[in-house]
Amino acid sequence: MHRIDRWLIEWADDVIRRAYSSELSSVNIVERLLRDPGMASDSGKDRVLFWHRNPRIGAISRAANKLDTISQIILIIHYGYLPYDGRKFTLKDLAKNSSLTLGEISAKRRDARRKLQYEINSDKKK
Repeated sequence: MHRIDRWLIEWADDVIRRAYSSELSSVNIVERLLRDPGMASDSGKDRVLFWHRNPRIGAISRAANKLDTISQIILIIHYGYLPYDGRKFTLKDLAKNSSLTLGEISAKRRDARRKLQYEINSDKKK
């Protein structure tokens, strides 16, 4: 597994654990993520930026901050664990519950992962 994948798993789990309680269903967590004023508006004035003491999560959070909201949610669903009827909420479930097709979701996931990898690598060179 690549380093970026391990970092994304750790980041997604941290976002889910820090922001949302486990008693909510995964569809409600996705709706809450979309309605969160910090994530829903891409302007920095509403967003409270918090960088972790853990350097890996801090680096991936700074890089993920440059992505659009839908790409962030797709990465959180793909790499994190959201319980849904006794199993993991997947990108197929997201396609069923949204207007995006599975092809659009996988293209956004691929592009977001590439952008994150580029941002992290360019951050290290500075």
